[in-house]
Amino acid sequence: MREIKFRVWDGARHCFRNFNDLKFGARGVWAVVYYDPERGHVVQEMAHLQLMQYTGLHDRNGVEIYEGDILHYVAPPEHDDGSGGIETYEVVWKDFGFTARWLQARWERAQWIENALHGAAEDMEVIGNVYEHPELLERADA
Repeated sequence: MREIKFRVWDGARHCFRNFNDLKFGARGVWAVVYYDPERGHVVQEMAHLQLMQYTGLHDRNGVEIYEGDILHYVAPPEHDDGSGGIETYEVVWKDFGFTARWLQARWERAQWIENALHGAAEDMEVIGNVYEHPELLERADA
């Protein structure tokens, strides 16, 4: 069984927020609770926050992989499809699990190929995430 944990991106402050607790309601998570040295415990609603779930997987460097992470995969020479052997993926939740969406530069922006993340993660490397490094998505789609 994998460990269930999250990280939170604060879009208003453009940073990850450490938090102590999640507040749940009928429609899911509605707020996070964190400690601020000046204000004490703060309850912040999810309006500007993005919740990113841990996949339970690690990349080739032992880095935890979360939903929203951007990964690089360096294909062995015999599998290079002309992209220079480097493929870029975004980690997303689809249907019943995490998958890696392939962002291939030479294809149209709307064309995404989905691959299972399990079994491939240990050959990939986290290079950023969609919130801190959106330019990585632009570069992959260019």
